[in-house]
Amino acid sequence: MEITDVALAQQSCGDQSAPLIEGCDFYFEDGRIVLTESFLQRRGDCCDNGCRHCPYRAVPLA
Repeated sequence: MEITDVALAQQSCGDQSAPLIEGCDFYFEDGRIVLTESFLQRRGDCCDNGCRHCPYRAVPLA
């Protein structure tokens, strides 16, 4: 049985100890890494850096 990149990403997307996976945990925008909401939720708390997809921020930045 061959494991594809998509299958591997789906398996490790919920595993916090696994390496970060592009498209699941982060994506690149203008040369910068943007963390996804699902990654930030798994991390468990806010880092107070104003992350775009922060699930803990009460008021979204404009």
